[in-house]
Amino acid sequence: MKKIALISLVILSQCVFSQDNKTPSSLNYIKIENYSSPSMNIVDINDFIKLIDDNNVKTVFFNDKLFLIHGPSMVYTINSNGYKNVYDLKAGNDKSFKNGDSYYIATENNLPDQGTVDYYRQEGFITSSDYHEATRLGFTHVEMNSTYGIAIYGLITKEDIQKNIKHLNTLYFLKTYKNWQAYEDQLARQNPTQSYSSYSERDRIAREEKEKEGLPFLENKDVDLIISKFGNQITKMKSFNYYLINIPLDPKKDSIFYYACKFCQYEDINDYKKNNLKLTDNRYGRELLTTKGTEQIFKRFSFNSIEAFLAADSANVTNGNDWNLIVDYGNITAAQLNQNRTLINELESIKQKYLKDIDLTKFNSIRYYSSQAEVKGILSFAIYTMLKMQKGVPVSTVNFVSNVQREYGNITIYDKINYNQYAIPLIFENIPQIKNMFVINNDLFYLK
Repeated sequence: MKKIALISLVILSQCVFSQDNKTPSSLNYIKIENYSSPSMNIVDINDFIKLIDDNNVKTVFFNDKLFLIHGPSMVYTINSNGYKNVYDLKAGNDKSFKNGDSYYIATENNLPDQGTVDYYRQEGFITSSDYHEATRLGFTHVEMNSTYGIAIYGLITKEDIQKNIKHLNTLYFLKTYKNWQAYEDQLARQNPTQSYSSYSERDRIAREEKEKEGLPFLENKDVDLIISKFGNQITKMKSFNYYLINIPLDPKKDSIFYYACKFCQYEDINDYKKNNLKLTDNRYGRELLTTKGTEQIFKRFSFNSIEAFLAADSANVTNGNDWNLIVDYGNITAAQLNQNRTLINELESIKQKYLKDIDLTKFNSIRYYSSQAEVKGILSFAIYTMLKMQKGVPVSTVNFVSNVQREYGNITIYDKINYNQYAIPLIFENIPQIKNMFVINNDLFYLK
């Protein structure tokens, strides 16, 4: 038999376990560049290990592609498939791993099988401990309602941003720098003859360099820096000590969902399901993951929705009840509200007393293109002026409306609440409480 030509030798002694996994045996591993002996390539790792045991082999030669042992009359080889030793190759094959790379990722990160390894590599978790925590908390394999991923949306204090800055740093890294094609790049390098549509060596290097550039952001402690990096996706509110977060997060990955939920301060998937507002960004079709506590924040200031809270902030209005009045009376200004607050308070009392359960569709003709809230404001003003009439003095509807216009025409909100003579018959027809307080004779009426 020809001698093995060992061009480059690197002796690697390591303790491994024999085939029955009961007693340790010691094999020396010697690296070679090439060999020139008759050889037979073995397909099954169990057969290869049996040849090691049968021939009392103590030395395994290897190169980048093969393990090689010396038999009585020839050399036996087996494809190493990325494994470091023959017993790892057996262990990996027994668990159906595709190659040594997958097997070692599994053993280093406590992953049970090839499917989990593929999922772990493609999802982009920063550490295996993050992956295992995400799995334990229910943030992996989550079916989202959106085709285009998620967006963090809601209200948060600067202190809470600082407290959860690690997760915000991670989201910025994944959003801006992460090489999501790392696995495909590796496959392309291992199989250069195979076609990968988005692969080129130059692009691969650029992706790797960009990812390295972003690694420092994972350790960032400067909250102002990370806020500035997100630009107008994190903005300070004008009138409140809160920040509005509106960060679209692509691609659609469970790792991004996990880090986003942690930043939003959800304890686990059940906490997320219970407290997330279930909003949708209709413009882009993203599922909105609201920061925990958003609803409590805007309700604390008596607002009914985050949209109302944000609109009021833009108008420098800090009280939700005031904002509701501003909107209900035809989007008057805060100054107009304050100038007419006494009158408006009386109109609100009339709404509660007489208009609470009224079918407003019967009053649509009072003023076209008005909202139901605006119609209520017009009706309450009409009833208010009618109840202030001098008792027992009849007046026509036309003259009555003219008198009201003379008396109230100069108030700043008159154009929002004025009405015509047709409103009065509608009120008598549809609000029995009011009708019973008046005497009506054709077009004349008076307060009893």
